[in-house]
Amino acid sequence: MKIVVSEPSVPKAKILTMKDVWGYMPTDAKERNKGMVVANSHEQCPIFEDIVPYKSATVVCKAEQQGEVEYWCDYVMGCSSVSQVKELKDGKVALRADYQCW
Repeated sequence: MKIVVSEPSVPKAKILTMKDVWGYMPTDAKERNKGMVVANSHEQCPIFEDIVPYKSATVVCKAEQQGEVEYWCDYVMGCSSVSQVKELKDGKVALRADYQCW
């Protein structure tokens, strides 16, 4: 049996919070705040133009936020979760994060 321990690939986020990136369900609202997530598992992704795989998500952020967003992707999905990165025309970046904690 081989055990591999992954290390964080980016420094800890100092400005963005997990709720900023992944959203939350306000107690006084009917709809969930999706944060920076544009597509989740089994949804059509407007960025990568595919169906998002099971336990994956596409997140869009400003280019200067990419490191902190990657931190929260790794925090939620497991280290080295970002499988695709796409620079967008409007100075933003799209990241595809895949669940790693199987």
